[in-house]
Amino acid sequence: MKIDIKQAARIFFQNPSLEMVFIEAIANSIDANATKIDIDISIEALDKPETLKIKITDNGGGFTDERYEKFCKLLKVEEDTHKGVGRLVYLCYFDKISISSKYDNKHRTFTYDTEFDEDDSDMQEVPMAESIYETIIAFEDCSLQRLSSYTTISPEYLRKRIFEEFYPRLYLMKQDKKELVISINLDVQKVKKKQIICVRHTQ
Repeated sequence: MKIDIKQAARIFFQNPSLEMVFIEAIANSIDANATKIDIDISIEALDKPETLKIKITDNGGGFTDERYEKFCKLLKVEEDTHKGVGRLVYLCYFDKISISSKYDNKHRTFTYDTEFDEDDSDMQEVPMAESIYETIIAFEDCSLQRLSSYTTISPEYLRKRIFEEFYPRLYLMKQDKKELVISINLDVQKVKKKQIICVRHTQ
């Protein structure tokens, strides 16, 4: 049975906040054991929300066959803490999400949108000579009619929300002496702001 992704997004996320796009992507990066996450946000002007673009890059395990299969199946989870619908929040704000994932001498690319169908997708997987671990999720074609405020995309605000959302996991990472560095870069025309979120632990 096929699921209407657009309708599912409306049902599960009736009034989501833009920050949830970042929270969901970061959660997936941490689940993939990433130690470095770079968030690049760009917009021509705050009164041009349609120009908002987000690119999130991490060095985690990538979209392996297993992770790709889970991504394709809504509500398919193994942990009680996950619902298996988080990625739907992406479609509440962006009409096109391009994913590029390099892992285990492979490079997988595909597009996620409201018409996504694992049996008829543009997914491609090609071999690579080098073993590189890098996943890039690019969000484009923003459907926002207006940006509520600068705060919603400001590095300072996102830094605070990330710590609030992930504090328990960050604490456990500290206990296990694991490293995680998250950088946020915002480009609004000629105004650039950068905030580094660093959780670094060494023995």
